[in-house]
Amino acid sequence: MRTIKYIKIWDWLLIAAAILAPMTSLRFGSKIGPGELAIFIWSLRVIDYRSIRITYLERFFIAFLFAILIGSFCGLLIAPNELSRSGWRTWVYFALISHALLCYLNRNSKEYIARLFNVICILSTLVQFFLYEYSVNVSRSLMGLQIWYSSRYSGGGTNPHQVALPLCAFVFWFVYKVLKEKKILYAPLAYISFFLMNQTQSSTGEASVYLSFLVLFVIWVLRLQQSKSRKIMFLLIGAVVTAGLIYIFRNKLYALAYDWISSDKNGWGRFRLWSELGRTFKKSPFFGLGVGCHTYLTTSTRMGEFHNSYLDILAATGLFGFFIFGLFTYRLVAKILKNEPMLLPVILVLYGYSMAGFAARRLPYWIITVFILAIVEHSEPEYMRIPERRRQWLYE
Repeated sequence: MRTIKYIKIWDWLLIAAAILAPMTSLRFGSKIGPGELAIFIWSLRVIDYRSIRITYLERFFIAFLFAILIGSFCGLLIAPNELSRSGWRTWVYFALISHALLCYLNRNSKEYIARLFNVICILSTLVQFFLYEYSVNVSRSLMGLQIWYSSRYSGGGTNPHQVALPLCAFVFWFVYKVLKEKKILYAPLAYISFFLMNQTQSSTGEASVYLSFLVLFVIWVLRLQQSKSRKIMFLLIGAVVTAGLIYIFRNKLYALAYDWISSDKNGWGRFRLWSELGRTFKKSPFFGLGVGCHTYLTTSTRMGEFHNSYLDILAATGLFGFFIFGLFTYRLVAKILKNEPMLLPVILVLYGYSMAGFAARRLPYWIITVFILAIVEHSEPEYMRIPERRRQWLYE
């Protein structure tokens, strides 16, 4: 596995797909757009059908699709009007794309995987920044591309959340490059990503970013070159001070939280949707009702979704599927903490966004997750650990 100092020609299609994936206003159907189509074509080109390696990612998707199948069977018996065939196709698509992407990345060096993901993050951010500047100074639409959603920046998405989700992850990838590799030039890119995410006015994105920054701070403290006792003492002091401040200013914080949730037009509406979980859960607690609409919308008697990835999974697959997803999450976090803990916020911000949206059913979610997984679990051959100058002399 030799070092490659450029991006392979075919991989530019993957980069283009990752850039276009959040731009759902370009779709020519309810689910298919240029991003989805481009990465599917790329997957057909790169996947090696002769040697298919089953990793724990594939095992998760196989088990999770099985849970959806059981849930759909229960839904046919209990609440057939709540099922959705498109939801099943979405998860099958994610399984195929994730499998192809991980298989391909595992055939490359860790250095190349990180470079490829870095190019995706940089170009995606710059494209979004161009769209923002164009929309502010020229026009709010570009060749049919929807750049704004009312007063909120959407960057080509039919709603702001589709763009805000990957931008949140890009923030922490650039922060990782600054803190881990000491490359200060990535700091402006981190700021641009955060600025654009703020322009979407997504309260979910803001909460996810702040929570992930807190986790990043804790990880940074634990990695300081100090004794273990000093690290623990520092964290305990921080925890006590934080708890004290929360207690002292609890009324003020409650008022701020109330105003913050109210500032989002859908803020309190989501709580109304979530309150329907008990009614849905009682119908089929262990296996769910299959993917579909399982909660009543706030303004009508029509059925909708929970706007919460975890509640949607719980409603669709019950405790069985939720356990499978939880086990996948546990193993993913364990791998990150073991091999590259500074990358945890990149994944954590995706999981935070899932609290109030469809993050787990977005293509950028799985592209980012698979890249981080490939980076943290990639085992380099012994010769890759030799300095590059000596490696070139010895092996090339």
